[in-house]
Amino acid sequence: PLGLDIHGGLELSLESDDFSPFGWNPDGEYAIFDAYSPAKGESLYLWESRTNKMIQELSVPANLGIESTTFCSGGRFLVGRSTGGRDFLRWDLKSGDPTPQVWNDEWDEGDGEDPHEFDNACWSPDGILIAIERNSGGICLWNPETDQHSQPLGAKGIPLAWSNDGTRLAIHTIDGIEVWDTSNANLLHTIKYPDQDLENLVWSADGLRFVCETTRGMAAWDSTTGERIWTNYDIGVHGNLAWSPDGTLIVLGQGLILDAITGRVIHSLEGGVDGPVVWSINGERLYFGNRILFRHPQDARETALKFLEMPSISGPK
Repeated sequence: PLGLDIHGGLELSLESDDFSPFGWNPDGEYAIFDAYSPAKGESLYLWESRTNKMIQELSVPANLGIESTTFCSGGRFLVGRSTGGRDFLRWDLKSGDPTPQVWNDEWDEGDGEDPHEFDNACWSPDGILIAIERNSGGICLWNPETDQHSQPLGAKGIPLAWSNDGTRLAIHTIDGIEVWDTSNANLLHTIKYPDQDLENLVWSADGLRFVCETTRGMAAWDSTTGERIWTNYDIGVHGNLAWSPDGTLIVLGQGLILDAITGRVIHSLEGGVDGPVVWSINGERLYFGNRILFRHPQDARETALKFLEMPSISGPK
């Protein structure tokens, strides 16, 4: 059995009609929340886990909604994409400026293509580049600050995830998963994945492996050889997952802990954990954004954040 000391859930409340967790920065020091109120519209709030206090409100342009956010560059930047998908935002959290930079990809390829015609995109880990899938075919790397675009990669598909060091990009194509070297636009591997319904892909911290979620279950791959390591079709899609810093464990947003070497479920956390999840850098804590709770009669919503000390969890010897 695994020893778990579950410390009392810290609660954060905000008078708002709509309040939900968006995610954590890489070391679990901060969480970001999206909130909407009739008086102020949409805002993002930065919460500090150490003090259990809201420390900064980030503004959202009135004409934009936020579809998703991600911490980049070790937590310096918070990047996001608008609800309509046409605009990209970046907040510099170190500067203290609550106003984001906003870019709209207006690259005209000269062939009459609508400059806004792209389907999928994902930010690089340093918050500098955006991998964009274009309707006309091909994925290019765009630096919104300089408005420079790379030549499109040969891949036609959905950019899924960058490796943590930003040197490789996993792309979901009709053939499976392609791994590209982003420095020289070389195709490194093509993995013939039998399941075309990929839901998620997450790299290990060292970039040597990645795990994929499909509607059928999960599988892990060696990113250097393209070989499958394991499959587990006994668990459903969870949407949020994180590797432990040492690469021995994988935790799913709904509380399952997997042996990263074999793919077996070795523990299930109790208490109804759910939502965004991240390991602390030292691997000793897990941070979950829990399900939304309703508080009456104010009808405000509060989110419980559980801190789970994990001193005795270890991977295979």
